[in-house]
Amino acid sequence: MSDINVVPATQDDLEPLAHMHGRAIDFPDLMRRQNAGLGVLLIARVKGLPVGTVYARWEPPDEPYLQRMLPGTPLLYRLLVHPYCRRRGVATKLLAEAEARIRRRGRGAVALGVALKNFDAIDLYTKRGYAAWRRYPIRTTTTALLADGTTGTVPDRCWIFIKRLRSGS
Repeated sequence: MSDINVVPATQDDLEPLAHMHGRAIDFPDLMRRQNAGLGVLLIARVKGLPVGTVYARWEPPDEPYLQRMLPGTPLLYRLLVHPYCRRRGVATKLLAEAEARIRRRGRGAVALGVALKNFDAIDLYTKRGYAAWRRYPIRTTTTALLADGTTGTVPDRCWIFIKRLRSGS
């Protein structure tokens, strides 16, 4: 897909994003964080339609040990691509724009978490220059749709991948 446009999301994008990815993703919270200058929610569009997202977080991670181990390292969250648009360059374009924004903020690295068995994502990140941060997964939390229909934070484990950013990378 050569006509992928990646820009910061707006309030008008929240409903289409919830429809595309489901209500378990707390896009209103990410928009509040963006509006407070704590990160940027990027949206990929093809022919004006939303097809993917990624959130670049400027604030420290929630996990205290990650704050100590990766101080000042921006984190990427919610890299999501509509199933019909996968393997067409959308995720790569989202990552490239997020990384460019991180470099412009003067940061030399970026980190992200990936589910233990999300082999497609691990392959994508490896091809984009990310490397496993540790030899073992870390304990973290994730937002999930709970049995009562609300969203909440639940314990999880994931791999952390990190990429050193260079000018033009």
